[in-house]
Amino acid sequence: MFCTIINYKGKKYDTTTRIGENIVLGRLSNFPQEQRKIIRGWCFYDWGNSAFSTSIMVAILPPYFVAIFKDAYPQGLDFGPFTFTASSIWALAIAFATAVIAFSSPILGAISDTRKIKKKILVFYTYIGCFATLLLFFSVYTGSEWAWLLMCATLANAGFLGAWVFYNALLPKIVSEESIDYVSSLGFAYGYIGGGLLLAIHLVVIIYFESSDFVIRLSMASVAIWWYASALITFKNVPEPEVDSVYTNEKMTVSEAFSQVISTLKKVSKFRTVFLYLIAYLIFNDAIQTIISVAGAFGPDVLGVTLQINMVTILIIQFIAAPGAMAFSVFANKIGSQKALLIALLGWAFIVVIALGFAPLTPEKQSDYDIQIKSLNESTYEIVVIPSSIEKPIKAFDVLENYNVGDQVDQNNVKEIKKIVLEENLSPYSLYIDGGAEEISGIGSSHKSILNDSLSVWPKLMRSILWEPLGISVSLQWIFLGVFVGFVMGGSQALARSLFAVIIPKEQSGEFFGFFGFVGRFSATIGPILYGIVAGLIDPRFGVFSLLIILLVGTFMLWRIKLDNVLSRN
Repeated sequence: MFCTIINYKGKKYDTTTRIGENIVLGRLSNFPQEQRKIIRGWCFYDWGNSAFSTSIMVAILPPYFVAIFKDAYPQGLDFGPFTFTASSIWALAIAFATAVIAFSSPILGAISDTRKIKKKILVFYTYIGCFATLLLFFSVYTGSEWAWLLMCATLANAGFLGAWVFYNALLPKIVSEESIDYVSSLGFAYGYIGGGLLLAIHLVVIIYFESSDFVIRLSMASVAIWWYASALITFKNVPEPEVDSVYTNEKMTVSEAFSQVISTLKKVSKFRTVFLYLIAYLIFNDAIQTIISVAGAFGPDVLGVTLQINMVTILIIQFIAAPGAMAFSVFANKIGSQKALLIALLGWAFIVVIALGFAPLTPEKQSDYDIQIKSLNESTYEIVVIPSSIEKPIKAFDVLENYNVGDQVDQNNVKEIKKIVLEENLSPYSLYIDGGAEEISGIGSSHKSILNDSLSVWPKLMRSILWEPLGISVSLQWIFLGVFVGFVMGGSQALARSLFAVIIPKEQSGEFFGFFGFVGRFSATIGPILYGIVAGLIDPRFGVFSLLIILLVGTFMLWRIKLDNVLSRN
């Protein structure tokens, strides 16, 4: 029987699960009252910080950053042989923050095992993450808006990732081993609901105010408040765990902590199956995390997905991920965890292949055009549709901000709009003028429907045989992506962790899960770097293709690992 002692409000409290109590697969009410309070406090941190990962890192900030970056560098930022697009430089920033946390967390974790500072480190990283998130609001007051956004996002992401490591480290300290799966799942549930709820609020507000720049920045700042307010519940209700280490009476130095990390690596190498699984996990998790992190920038950058559609997609992912995880859990009980995880990974591969074939449709009917104008009489026209300010990606077209839906304009104004959209270089818009002397329809030289990247043959084929015949717009393509991602994401995350839990020696679960966390963080650095380099040298679509290769390599390695003997032994 696994037993953990915590100190709550000066009282020693035993979290041991008693045989016969339906806790593992039961309800929170089955726990003692004091422990329920602790568990809820722990779960509320997931409720708050999930809003950062959904609203900031995926839904709002990436498309907003893309628009701001394109204002500054319409043709990309040239640096030596590289031409960095918005999505590629975003990916590199993510990789940097993740790498810092991946390499520092094991050392800090080893030190925290000797001192009562796990919660203190959690608080420290939370302050960094929340403060940097709040600073996103002030980007317009800086000399370089895109650089400020990138700097704050990198710092905030580092705070988020660092806090997540020590948040997870508290889990085995508040419940018994038998209850970890249930409480861990409960935390994920809190996170999906909390992050999804705030994102839904953001979506309503942003749509109501027509993607106002101020509202977008205010929405990002609200994430900092939401995160911090939820964290306060955690800080209040979850106690600092007692030290349980051979170094109880010592203060481990950084060099000693580093030596202990090296020792852990050597120990892992003695367990061949576990070691092979970690390598496979390193590879396929790298691809999955990179896909998730760059999707929010890839959609607007390559496909022209709007901020609103991106947010709707993330909401769909949030609310499908939880039942997806449960579905794969049932599936795993029937065919085995390894086979179920392989199916989930093949699902990811299928998603990437389909996403590579996404393509905006060529405008055909009036409703397909970005800018729509109708003639009222020989000299007067009315603006019917025009992109919102956040969707005007290039400064050369700022003159369009002089026009709004419902404005009545003369023929000279219409000629000016025609020239901007159809004659100016790099115009990303399509234009439809209904009636009058200026009647015309056409697209700009940089319209998203013009496919000219390295893999254009595949999206052109998919558009001709699927998207156009069925009338599936790029917005619907992106929403379908969210449905599939939500289903396989919950399954792959849950099964990867649970499968690892059953193949490791139970008496060393803490040590091995510490290394599992390190591998997970480290794996999330390679893919963004690769994507950023490949997208910079070639193009973003080919960068996504490189992630598909990584994913298939990791899936193949997992398939080759023989886990039957280990599973039967454990």
